[in-house]
Amino acid sequence: MQDLFGDIVRVRAKARFPLSLLACWQYIDIRGLDNMFLDMVDAPEYMHELLAFLAAGQRGILRQLIAANLLSLNNDSTYHSSGGVGYSDELPAPGFREDVVRPCDLWGSAQSQEGALISPAMHRDFFMRYEAQLIEPFASRAMAAAKTCRASSTM
Repeated sequence: MQDLFGDIVRVRAKARFPLSLLACWQYIDIRGLDNMFLDMVDAPEYMHELLAFLAAGQRGILRQLIAANLLSLNNDSTYHSSGGVGYSDELPAPGFREDVVRPCDLWGSAQSQEGALISPAMHRDFFMRYEAQLIEPFASRAMAAAKTCRASSTM
């Protein structure tokens, strides 16, 4: 492709990783919303096992995208899970190199509207436990403000 476009534009392969890291939504896709609520009470061990499996899969996808250098900045008009866009002058994080985009150079998000219907303790136990692990490598307002970024992911 670069040969085709020459000096007109820079061509780069990239992936739009689903930066809304929602193991909960994947669980609902598999089991359904009603069953998810029932599983919290009737089959909590099963639910934890499946959520852990789904979260591990998402971490594996991210590792592959990092290894293939397919992440691309999203601090522009890129849509984010809450319906907003990513415009920010706080990203990319310090130490950014044009040729390597790290998770900490990107906005990521986790949310669970479905969790509004359960207790805070259940929300922490069934959703935040997994989503916090998934979102950790990505930028947050606090991270961007503190100007910290790890060079490699702990994924």
